[in-house]
Amino acid sequence: MEVELESLLAIEFLKHFRINYRYNLYSMANVKKTKWWNHFVKFAKVCKLNSNNTGEFMKYCFLRYKDDYNKKLYPYFFSTKEGKTYLKEFFQEQEVNEAPEINYKEILIINTLKEVLKWCKLNKKGVTDFIKDSSNFMKIERGVFYLPFFYFSKTFNQKFEMKDELTVAVEKNDFRRTTPSIYYSMREIMKDDFME
Repeated sequence: MEVELESLLAIEFLKHFRINYRYNLYSMANVKKTKWWNHFVKFAKVCKLNSNNTGEFMKYCFLRYKDDYNKKLYPYFFSTKEGKTYLKEFFQEQEVNEAPEINYKEILIINTLKEVLKWCKLNKKGVTDFIKDSSNFMKIERGVFYLPFFYFSKTFNQKFEMKDELTVAVEKNDFRRTTPSIYYSMREIMKDDFME
């Protein structure tokens, strides 16, 4: 059974009103006969809330209203311009929270792979030559390139002093797990220089 939005707003408002002020403003049995019902009806026509986010919106309103005014929040607030502003800002905040996370590690790995391949193509040499080149090796040491990318190279491991073998093993395992397609590409690119 689908609950109409006005009733849902009234239910959620009453729930948060009871939590914040420790008494009921109205009874859900006779809410349609109270002066508050018209405010819920008006607000339901303008808002784009659904059953999933109505509770979150009410929680947002009560917390924000308490911070802004330090007064009790009543249903007539939703008929005001500020009520509509709260709704707009609630949806903006929801969009920000639902934005996909950026995986910076993966971006670093891809950029490192691109730079290595670009250098190899430009100089007509292989990955081992890239690592043996002193300017490239210095870039690797300084962190311009993603260091764990080169942990799979025998040439790099001979030339670079590893700090902690356990940390290296964990980072290699993480690299294999998070970017398997790049890991397999590296196996093909490095050929004999590749080590597990």
